[in-house]
Amino acid sequence: LALCGIDIRSLTSGAEKACADASHVDIMHNSVATAALLSVHAYREGKHIHDMFVFHPGLESLGKWWRQLVGESLGKSLKVSSATTVGITPTVSVGSTDLHSVGQLYLGGPSDKLTLFVYTTASHGLRMPSKRLFPDLVEVVTNATVTNVLLAILQGTKAAFVARKRPFIVVELTTLSAFELGYCMQSLMIQTIYMGELLGVNAFDQPDVEAYKQVTKELLGNSK
Repeated sequence: LALCGIDIRSLTSGAEKACADASHVDIMHNSVATAALLSVHAYREGKHIHDMFVFHPGLESLGKWWRQLVGESLGKSLKVSSATTVGITPTVSVGSTDLHSVGQLYLGGPSDKLTLFVYTTASHGLRMPSKRLFPDLVEVVTNATVTNVLLAILQGTKAAFVARKRPFIVVELTTLSAFELGYCMQSLMIQTIYMGELLGVNAFDQPDVEAYKQVTKELLGNSK
């Protein structure tokens, strides 16, 4: 990451701050532990699909990283009983694009999902043009910033979720700095550890991943 130009000192400083905050013994001052409790409660209430809905195109890769984190950490047998399995199915959606493909499902389909809205209030630096080919199509967006438009769509989406009693958690990033991303990623990792403990699984192993790798190696070896 350092060779790619990432400020790794800021990244790890953000992670260290998240560790301190997520270790607070008072649950009212520990948003990470609270999010873990709410997520596990939602899972036990039948919300087996957890969707990270990011409202910034640059956050899509964060969503895919989180998908791997949740999938490999929580989908497995219980520590006390190998015959009993648990698992949250993590998905990633990108606003506002995916509202046109899955919005109907999320709002009108089965209530089997918990949504994690992740967004930033930082400006994209882009503004809608004052002169457009179809100026009357959506006239309210003329001269509006892209950030304002996305935040308005997000607020509308959250209002629709509330009206239809669809549960969600909100994560707001004021910037997309290395410090804040480090804080966010470390918080999500600690939240996953807490969820593993609450669900009764070892969040630090992935014993079943080798199942397909072993067969793949055998097939490749026999093809020579």
